[in-house]
Amino acid sequence: MGAVNFSLLTTDAAALGRPLLAAARQVQRPTMGVIFHAGSQDRAAIAREVARRWPGVPTLIAHGQGVMTEQGEHEGQGAVAGLLASGLTVTPVWSDPDEEDAEDSLSERIEQAGGEGTLLLFLEQLPWASRVPKTLSRSFPRLAVVGGAGSEGPQGVVDQEGEFHQGAAVGLLIRRGGPRVALASGCRILGGWRTVTEAREGTILRVDEEPALEVLSKVARSVEGRPQLMALLPAPEGDPEQPGLRGSRVRPIRGVDPGRKAVMLGEAVAPGSRLAFAVLDGGAARQNLEAALREQARATAGAAASFGLYINCAGRGTSLYGVPHADSRLIKGKFPGVPVVGVMSSFEIAPSPGTATIHFYTGVFALFTAPS
Repeated sequence: MGAVNFSLLTTDAAALGRPLLAAARQVQRPTMGVIFHAGSQDRAAIAREVARRWPGVPTLIAHGQGVMTEQGEHEGQGAVAGLLASGLTVTPVWSDPDEEDAEDSLSERIEQAGGEGTLLLFLEQLPWASRVPKTLSRSFPRLAVVGGAGSEGPQGVVDQEGEFHQGAAVGLLIRRGGPRVALASGCRILGGWRTVTEAREGTILRVDEEPALEVLSKVARSVEGRPQLMALLPAPEGDPEQPGLRGSRVRPIRGVDPGRKAVMLGEAVAPGSRLAFAVLDGGAARQNLEAALREQARATAGAAASFGLYINCAGRGTSLYGVPHADSRLIKGKFPGVPVVGVMSSFEIAPSPGTATIHFYTGVFALFTAPS
């Protein structure tokens, strides 16, 4: 397994010809391509360049609010980052343009491709998109899903014949050679984990028998400025008593109801569930990513790291850390010499045992390895 990556600041698809060709000359018998782009781009023109320079290579073409490699991050500007890899068994999948048939058509193509392995999935931001990962987990229990959501319009994929398919959901099903995935929340817990004692759908009324808004106000008193307050829900496989931070699901607080002293999450939470309030915090985000990468390095010791894919929340980056390139530097420091390509996503998708989960303000790093 081998890989090479590139990035450049451009909104001109013709400018991709040279780096695409250079990558093709460096990777023998490539089997998978990934192109992430940001800014105002002609996606069909990008696809034509990919089909021309990487013939026969299934390639994901997904967009976000920024792109990155291990060398740095391009935020809020027209840019493209790409990666070409070998040694993987990959099948492109996509949903049909008709929204009513989108989920069924995607599932049908996944089933035809074997229905198991790792699905690199990217979604258009539509009302039904957030339910797709969970639906796929129910239908395909041996399928791990990792990916994210674009900032606007459909995503795309180029198949082995060079045809470009756009849809609300597209992906690459990796049947052999899938990655190990690490998660890093951008939050710091305030006041520890608690139990939801009364809730109606996405409205939290009482926590530990106290009004939820009073609990939130109490734990947030020590936070200076105008913090972005969040709620954490346990990951499906987490310890129900002390779920911890890593792998927990970050959920933005959508609002408060002073009359009922309630907190609104916009996601159904059952009474008896564990919950923690948290604040978006650059220092904590850095520590969380460092810890996740250390654990990932230990878990993959004895295998040669080939390349990485990083799906990072668009709410992280410079706006969170106050400086650019924070996450890319951490990844490069832990895995020097490993080519990485990434995108800044509206939300992130990561696999958990039994279900694929949507995350916010989270970095998801998928590391592909080959036995040493």
